[in-house]
Amino acid sequence: MTTPTTIVCFRFSFIVTLCLNYLSQESRYLAIVKSIVSSIQESLDITRIFGQASSDTIYSAPIFRLPVEILVEIFGCLNEDANYWRPRGPPIINTVQRRTLAPNASLDPAILAQVCMLWRAIALSTPTLWSSIAIHCTRRQPTISLLQAWLERSGTKPLRIVFVESIHGIEPPMEYGADPDPVSNPFSSEAITLLMAHSHRWKAVDFNFSRCIPGALLNLQSGSLPMLETAALSSRAAMHLPYFKLAPVVSVWNVLHSSLSFTRGCWEIDYLESNPHEIPWSRLTSVELTMMIPSFLEVLPKLENLVDLHFIDPYTCFSSFPDSVNRERPSILEPVTLPCLRKLHLVTANTADPLFNKFTLPSLVFVHVTQKRVWLHQPVPSVFTNLLTRSGCNLKEYIYDISGDPVAEDILLEILSSSTMASLQLLTVESTVTEKFTRLLTRRDDNTMILPQLERLSLQWCKDPRGGLLAMAQSRSSKAGDLAVLRRLQVRRWDKVPLEEEGFNYLAKAGMSLKL
Repeated sequence: MTTPTTIVCFRFSFIVTLCLNYLSQESRYLAIVKSIVSSIQESLDITRIFGQASSDTIYSAPIFRLPVEILVEIFGCLNEDANYWRPRGPPIINTVQRRTLAPNASLDPAILAQVCMLWRAIALSTPTLWSSIAIHCTRRQPTISLLQAWLERSGTKPLRIVFVESIHGIEPPMEYGADPDPVSNPFSSEAITLLMAHSHRWKAVDFNFSRCIPGALLNLQSGSLPMLETAALSSRAAMHLPYFKLAPVVSVWNVLHSSLSFTRGCWEIDYLESNPHEIPWSRLTSVELTMMIPSFLEVLPKLENLVDLHFIDPYTCFSSFPDSVNRERPSILEPVTLPCLRKLHLVTANTADPLFNKFTLPSLVFVHVTQKRVWLHQPVPSVFTNLLTRSGCNLKEYIYDISGDPVAEDILLEILSSSTMASLQLLTVESTVTEKFTRLLTRRDDNTMILPQLERLSLQWCKDPRGGLLAMAQSRSSKAGDLAVLRRLQVRRWDKVPLEEEGFNYLAKAGMSLKL
């Protein structure tokens, strides 16, 4: 009968055999092996249960014959995605109710440590796995001891930190109409103090406070952040909190800016509007800016080394503005050339055409445009295509998130029909498309120049009851001269035709990656 004890014994026996076999080739792991063997011998009599294991038994399964260095490299892939750390920092999507500081529950190194004792030893002795830390500071979940453990396990590796503060259940009762007091979670100061002891290892930080900056963070000293590359700071969650009560944010940003490695940032709108002269614009390579368009146009010429630009029109996310924001200043639209810019993300309440008209972006390869209610402010397709022509760039990826049927689709089709989109390889459409879209992208003898290099296509909703989606995919499934093959198709929602399922199964067997 197999019992939990038997299973544990089996794992221990397996690890002993694996370690002893590996030890003859790699003596530098002697300390780890001795520690594991010692704990096994003290707990169980493995030989009595399983007998003497040989190297040609089940214990030498291929996955467990990998050298430790290879396992360390595989485990290290959990944190190697640099794009995960945007200027705003990674989203905390850890919804699993357990004690962990992993930014994403699926990337939790503690899971590796639960597989077997060898993996546990490797995980606990690999500092990189513990160098990405996400702290959700609440009154019910003090994580100080866990934070101390993660910081110890991270060794001397650069740290990537996300800190989100909650004051739910902590804030005092507030009279109707009164301004909220700048309350702080008592655990915040303790956690920040602990993190500041390792400030020389900060590489990326994203602080999100509820109502004010904890006093502990004000002790941050200039010159204490030699590694800092990315910083984002939100001093409070609500815009109606008076900015004049939060003056320490300026002193904190002065320290963050003092790092000579600082090149990526995200600031609050009041700070951007009140203190633009404090920001080292010429050093920045990636920014997320939520500010009024006139102020945005003033700082753009200073971003000469910018590679990645996220601009958010405040009218898309705020219903009210602090007093420090001047909403009446007119825009001065001067031509702007950003020679290094490769990625452009725009979120606008009105059309982005005024910006496109003034940009020249010779290195541009990625564009993501978001605009809602397009019927109120309809963009002109030729303005965007003229930008591409004027810049002489080769656009590789385009994310179209302009909503408002049926106008949004007509604008998209006119853009895609332009020869300036001939270099496009990845297309994502967040708005609804119909048979007009699938008909345009279906290759025929008379329209082979419509997106000739398209390899990946992602659609939010395809309304084509005539089977046009399959016809489009089939027309792009085979190589023809210099025309690229559609390698990946993703459609979140579509009007399925019964005969299409068989056709898509055939395309999948032929090598097309489908997610329908």
